[in-house]
Amino acid sequence: MNVRLIEDEQDVSLIVTDEADWKLFDEIGNEIVQKFEGRIVERLEGLEQRYLDIQIADSTVTLHLEHFMGISIFARDKAANETIKTLHLFLTNLKS
Repeated sequence: MNVRLIEDEQDVSLIVTDEADWKLFDEIGNEIVQKFEGRIVERLEGLEQRYLDIQIADSTVTLHLEHFMGISIFARDKAANETIKTLHLFLTNLKS
């Protein structure tokens, strides 16, 4: 999987794919929850987008699918930036 890590001075995020693949979104959410003993704290679904807020230890990250943008993951706050970097390594090595 060609996951891109995006970093600026304050935030870290991942571009998982440029395609809005609903099945892949579900698979990634499930893999993250299982591997990191995460917990889904909020789920929002619409016609063209989906969000999962996943708590991993003391951090919360958002898995986001947007019809025209694809799938991304971003930190809910600066404290979750390290979690995003760990997810980058995990997803890069995940078989797609």
